[in-house]
Amino acid sequence: MFAGGLAVLVAVFDELGIEHMSVSESALRHGVLYDLLGRVEHHDMREETVAQFMRRYHVDALQAGRVRQLALRVYDALLEDRPAEYDPDRQMLDWAARLAEVGLSIAHAQYHKHSAYVLSNADMPGFSRMEQQRIARVVLAHRGKLSKMQEPGLEDDDWRLVFALRLASLILRNRTDAPLPPLRVSADAGGYGIELPREWLEANPLTEAALEAESGSWKAVGMKLAVMPVTERRAAQIAKLDVIPAKAGTQ
Repeated sequence: MFAGGLAVLVAVFDELGIEHMSVSESALRHGVLYDLLGRVEHHDMREETVAQFMRRYHVDALQAGRVRQLALRVYDALLEDRPAEYDPDRQMLDWAARLAEVGLSIAHAQYHKHSAYVLSNADMPGFSRMEQQRIARVVLAHRGKLSKMQEPGLEDDDWRLVFALRLASLILRNRTDAPLPPLRVSADAGGYGIELPREWLEANPLTEAALEAESGSWKAVGMKLAVMPVTERRAAQIAKLDVIPAKAGTQ
């Protein structure tokens, strides 16, 4: 082992013209410990990396903020009974929502694929390779056909993140601060349900058509997405600008 390592080192010195080498008092494990301590003390390097990527790739911070807020509300509504402690899946959705549009700086067409490629291959300090790959999968799945995700595969918890991010991106497709409609989401073993005011859907025909296409995308992967127009009276019962969960197993 010593002879082989020395041979490699001598070759590196010769090839790169290195004249001097110092020994570091720290090793990789020290960096890992510092990173973990930073997360405990709320100085998460990953947050700095996300903010840096948004600046580097000129992400529309206002739109990313809107999508992030609505996606997290949908997620929270689906998991209202979850423990109050730190939820790594929720944090993953937060990052994915803010980084979903990094690919727009490369091309508008199929930008989610560019975003996923960047997130899969870029150096992202603080993130493990597994975390990078998971964010990339969720971002790749947040637009377009879901059937493309059958080959790389999504874990069970990933589908919930994908649903929240796809719904938020679709509802906020006009990229404005227009008031959100009263919205109610539900989930069961077969898929998801969405209640929206009938009047709002009629006033937004492009979004209504997009939701119909969205149902087809979920059907293609063996899951249902039921879009349920509700009456004005029913809509009045749903808190505006909030997502209220339905009881488990109900539509």
